[in-house]
Amino acid sequence: MSWIEWPLWKWFSEQINVIFPVVTFSCLIIWTFIDRLFNIALPIGTYIGIFALLGAIMTFFPPEGLWQKILWVLIFIVFLGFEFQTLYREERELNKQREIVADKFSKIITNLDRMVQESNWAREEERKRSAELLTRQETLFAHQEKLAKETLEKVKEREGALVPDNLPSVK
Repeated sequence: MSWIEWPLWKWFSEQINVIFPVVTFSCLIIWTFIDRLFNIALPIGTYIGIFALLGAIMTFFPPEGLWQKILWVLIFIVFLGFEFQTLYREERELNKQREIVADKFSKIITNLDRMVQESNWAREEERKRSAELLTRQETLFAHQEKLAKETLEKVKEREGALVPDNLPSVK
């Protein structure tokens, strides 16, 4: 007796059109609960792949009754819903990552702005110090010139005509 003649196989091959959609729908219901409980994220396209595989299997065991056709349509709608859910989940995760990157860039820009302001402040302070030093130097040179003239006048008075009148002046 070959395995094709076994009573269980004969019953299974006769009932596959009824059993397959029921088992598939039951597995789908169980998967829905598992997905909701553990929030499992399958890659995009997984549900479409399963959808296509079930469509290929369906060509070998086409639904015969109206309730089987309705069950298959429900199965395909649920798989399509799962795929949309996966797409939206992926989009939410990408948006979160974009927000994180945007926040990091915002912090970088804020830091750069702060550094530019500090640099401008330091440059302005340096310019003020340089102007102050230049003013003090001019004052010092003017004072030195005045002292030099006074000293020269004193030397002229003491020494008389020995000091020439055409000495260069510092300006």
